[in-house]
Amino acid sequence: MIGAGAVSAHDFTVLVTPIYVAIDSVDFNESLERESNDRPFELTQFQNSLVNCVLDANPNTIVLFNAGSNVDMSHWQQRAPALLYLWYPGQEGGQAAQRSFSKR
Repeated sequence: MIGAGAVSAHDFTVLVTPIYVAIDSVDFNESLERESNDRPFELTQFQNSLVNCVLDANPNTIVLFNAGSNVDMSHWQQRAPALLYLWYPGQEGGQAAQRSFSKR
């Protein structure tokens, strides 16, 4: 994860660049998206920066998006060759998405 001191942007770029296809999963956390309140239409600056960083490092990026309603993706959508809007796929949604990209 970038930020919080885990991996620097440079280290992340070194990790993602040689990969044939990168998969970047983006979503809203439970404090932003829940039934008791409205969430913003925009992604956070960090999330937009993360998607752009992955796309800079590897243009063969599939962006997976988990959200229950519309989202502003204008900061990177034209650059992403593939976008899969998952809505809320449930507890095993990550596994299901992974299987759709693998031979298993």
